Amino acid sequence: MKSMDWRWWAPILATISAAVITGLFGLLQKKMPGSLPPLLCEIQRPLADQTVARELDVFVKLDNVPPQKHLWIAVEYNDRLWVKKNINAADRSAVVTISENGEPPEGIFSLSLILVASKGHRFIEKWLRNGVKTGSFPGLAIDEIPGASRIAVVPNLKLPPTLQTPEDVRARAPRTKL
Repeated sequence: MKSMDWRWWAPILATISAAVITGLFGLLQKKMPGSLPPLLCEIQRPLADQTVARELDVFVKLDNVPPQKHLWIAVEYNDRLWVKKNINAADRSAVVTISENGEPPEGIFSLSLILVASKGHRFIEKWLRNGVKTGSFPGLAIDEIPGASRIAVVPNLKLPPTLQTPEDVRARAPRTKL
């Protein structure tokens, strides 16, 4: 039996090697951070253009939140954020109750879902601790929060008009001397 010449084996081995390398590259690419499945997060309720109470439940659906990332619900108006509550990113859905005690212009504001890494998470926690300590929660621009991304927004939410009793109106009226 005649042995095969190496010139016959070279193209076969090259083809097999290329297939193995291509397969390994494909497996590595699937495990690389850049190839994570798309982030799918949304605020399901309230809906845009609704009138909401000052205390409201926010329903959030979460999918494919990257590890080591944190989600926060924030109220937003005048290009400023007031971060309200952290959402467990490991959950697939969440309901959080927030309170809006500020005075947005004409009672109109947005809800934003903010994604941050650990540094941004610590920044927000420190901002909240300082606010509780001082009684002041200055609004934040999104770029003030390290690594923050706004990933969902519900615009144009409206607070109901403040109901005032006649006593409230009289108490606020300027006093004049006769």
